Amino acid sequence: MKFKEILIYLLNKFEVFGDIPFFFLILVYSYFFNIKYSNVLFLSFIFSLSLIITFRLLVKKKRPNNNYNKINPFYLIDKNSFPSGHSTLATLLFLYSLSIVNSIFLIYFNLLVLLLVFLSRKLLKKHTLIDIISGILIAYLFWNISLILIL
Repeated sequence: MKFKEILIYLLNKFEVFGDIPFFFLILVYSYFFNIKYSNVLFLSFIFSLSLIITFRLLVKKKRPNNNYNKINPFYLIDKNSFPSGHSTLATLLFLYSLSIVNSIFLIYFNLLVLLLVFLSRKLLKKHTLIDIISGILIAYLFWNISLILIL
């Protein structure tokens, strides 16, 4: 395999850290073990997802390479790229990890995973930089709003 093919393969694997099923797995795990801030994570997810769906349906910004899955049941939302849902969910998980993790190693590891998710969205041409940044800002905004409402 060429370097570019290996890089694309690896970047595709990092997308999972911003996927809704992975996010729900973390959310269910946090509720099951009664981990602090799980309510904040859930509320910020609901707020963020609502805004992402609204923006995608109103703004209708096409993906950089029109790369979307027409078989996906969420086709009408998935074909638009603004803002990046993967970047939002990955950022929410990172903010959550900052709240519950005491290990500096794990914090840096989570930061690395977060940056790789952002990189995958850009290099795989699924989002532009503004899509990614807007996803980060949405996550940060709703994480803090949820903190205020719940704590």
